[in-house]
Amino acid sequence: MYVKLFSSIYEGSLAQRGPWEALVTFIHMLALCDRTGMLDMTPDAISRRTTMPLDIIKKGIVVLEQPDPDSRRPDEDGRRIVRL
Repeated sequence: MYVKLFSSIYEGSLAQRGPWEALVTFIHMLALCDRTGMLDMTPDAISRRTTMPLDIIKKGIVVLEQPDPDSRRPDEDGRRIVRL
């Protein structure tokens, strides 16, 4: 599956504030999602598929689920991911 990853991902609030685990997790999740942007995988499955340690994936998900007051998108209070 092809995903367009814009270089602006490295200029946004996530890249500026971190933690790096969230940025890496987000990039992997983008690569794994379907064409509608959905990713139906557990953290354990993401870890196995990407070979990233589970603790890094879990730490990243916690950050990605948090509101981001500096987000350019007001949807979901700027959260980058929302659980299914």
